[in-house]
Amino acid sequence: MSTGTFYYWKPRFLEGGYTPLEKTNSHAPKNYSKTPSSIAKQVIKLYQQQPTWGSLRIAHELAIRSGWVPLISPNTVLLLLFEPDFGTSVFNQKKWSVIFQS
Repeated sequence: MSTGTFYYWKPRFLEGGYTPLEKTNSHAPKNYSKTPSSIAKQVIKLYQQQPTWGSLRIAHELAIRSGWVPLISPNTVLLLLFEPDFGTSVFNQKKWSVIFQS
């Protein structure tokens, strides 16, 4: 713990003991970004049309089709391909080595 952090919390501890220290609020953002369904559907459609393409190729192909604007990262493409909500059973159709190739 840095000295700055110690002296920041010291008055609270001296005032009320451990109880005020336990009631800290999280400053983490509560709104997580979600991939738009239109882009997710494009990913699934592209993968069904080209099952040998990997996540990097699908992400690049979507960027090319949108005028070189990156719409989605390769990691998000992987997450979408294995997401059960789409009902594509992509996981059962392909081997890991094919999906992870670029």
